[in-house]
Amino acid sequence: MSRIHDALTKAEQETPPSLSAGLQPATAPDASPLGAGDFPVRPWTPDPARLIFTDSPSTPGTLGAGSAGREEARAIEQLRSLRSRVYQLHAKMPLHSILVSSALGGEGKTFISANFALALAKQKRKTLLIDADLRKPGLHQLFGAAPGPGLTEYLAGAAGLAEVIQGGSIENLWLMPAGAPVPNAAELLGNQRIAGVLEKLTPLFDWIVLDSSPVLPVSDAAIIARSCDAVLLVTRAEVTPYDSVQRAQHEFREARVLGLVLNGATAPGHGAYYYAGYGYGKGKTRGTAPANGNGKAVGL
Repeated sequence: MSRIHDALTKAEQETPPSLSAGLQPATAPDASPLGAGDFPVRPWTPDPARLIFTDSPSTPGTLGAGSAGREEARAIEQLRSLRSRVYQLHAKMPLHSILVSSALGGEGKTFISANFALALAKQKRKTLLIDADLRKPGLHQLFGAAPGPGLTEYLAGAAGLAEVIQGGSIENLWLMPAGAPVPNAAELLGNQRIAGVLEKLTPLFDWIVLDSSPVLPVSDAAIIARSCDAVLLVTRAEVTPYDSVQRAQHEFREARVLGLVLNGATAPGHGAYYYAGYGYGKGKTRGTAPANGNGKAVGL
């Protein structure tokens, strides 16, 4: 922990960030050492109904009884499968920062972001979860965590990196909340500012998972994707229009799209209730499109 904090403090002192306050660039305040402490540890009250991942399915209170419990167990196995496939790609290519996005709102990207990060942390990988949805943040609600200071305050020059990353009750998992919602998210994220954040943080964590705004209504996710190693595109079974997924792929044409996460599928053969398998270049999936043909898509 102290190694991470010392590295953050050194990065803040050696590399003055070019950030913004409001719509105009501003110089961030000098980083203040936190003494002997590391990142602030704050009380979290995770939502057990939405944070389903655990490596101990038999833990009391973790899984419900009956069909609901079986569905949740299948969801956990699907998350483990996703984690394993990402590990396989990690062995073949640089893969540390992963953006999770969707074509439209309401497809479950925040749910997938949080539980995928939990799946990584459960294997003792230092994992940072960043809420990069600066317009409608939601990760802090899933974890019952303080909403700020967060990414907005850092990009606006009002806080240093060590102030906007918080630890909580989950081992190996850290959270950077979005902070105060802003209307000028694209301006805050642009001009390589998010790239500067990831450049400082990538050496300090094994994995960085970013939740973003949907890519079709606003440009934020496409901006962030240019600085990330890869993108996971979440779609909701029987809800997401096929052409919307195609257009979302096109928006990520400058990024490496790992594949599709099909959320909410209940049809036989799809697997889980919450999280249910992949498109991954296998052909058209009901309600969704495969992740191939545009950008740097990689089949899992």
